[in-house]
Amino acid sequence: DAQIHANIASIKGTFAKFLTFGDGPTDAVMIDNADWLNALNHIDFLRDVGKHFTINQMMAKDSVRSRLESEHGISYTEFSYMLLQADDFRYLYEHHGVELQAGASDQWGNITTGTELIRRKSVGESLTEKTDHSDEHQAFALTTPLVTKADGTKFGKSESGNVWLDPSLTSPFLFYQFWFNATDADCPRLIRVFTVLSRDEIETIEQQHAEKPHLRLLQKAIAQDVTIRIHSQAGYDLAVKVSDVLFGKATLETLLSIRVDEFDVIFEGVPQTEISAQELD
Repeated sequence: DAQIHANIASIKGTFAKFLTFGDGPTDAVMIDNADWLNALNHIDFLRDVGKHFTINQMMAKDSVRSRLESEHGISYTEFSYMLLQADDFRYLYEHHGVELQAGASDQWGNITTGTELIRRKSVGESLTEKTDHSDEHQAFALTTPLVTKADGTKFGKSESGNVWLDPSLTSPFLFYQFWFNATDADCPRLIRVFTVLSRDEIETIEQQHAEKPHLRLLQKAIAQDVTIRIHSQAGYDLAVKVSDVLFGKATLETLLSIRVDEFDVIFEGVPQTEISAQELD
């Protein structure tokens, strides 16, 4: 529980850079589903949620079917996850007026299970009832295509080679380097998804990049825009300074400007060799 609460505080701190949390009509609210799931009785869950879905419906979902066909199969816990997520949507709909759940495209099956549960429970419909209530108790699903890495794998906490928004997990330097090292093929998509640059600005940069690709203007534009918004101007400036030091472009003035506490950032993730003070003598 302590770890979960620490994670919640950390996640909220990250999103506070982009959202205003508070009690205002358009303020963001962060809610812990443990508030209602911990009080859930298994028998009540089977009666109130499970009865609304057939095994056939659940097995037709892409997320379930792909796991059933995999080498490791799917556990009962994972199989029932879509019902828990559906009940979360139902709770938010009934108690907080949430009518839209958004997520990545791989969540489509789970989210639409929630819209179906809201419709069935709101009108008291059983599996065999087919009453049309299209104009009431509406809930909606919105998904967007997964943003994948160059090798086709998705970004996610279970994948390798990810970047985190939390600077304690990915330093501003490594964050900057991730975008700077993007391939030319990926950049047109990344600059449109992750930056807030206008179409005219993007097309101008693309034209300049095409003329002088060795300057990596697209990569620099993406890295600058995203790093500043995530880690501030100071974080971006430090990332550029660190890059110059590590890749031999730093001037003496740059080297002398580095604070002692910045050296840990500079050498984070960089191959190192330790030698004794006697060897230096």
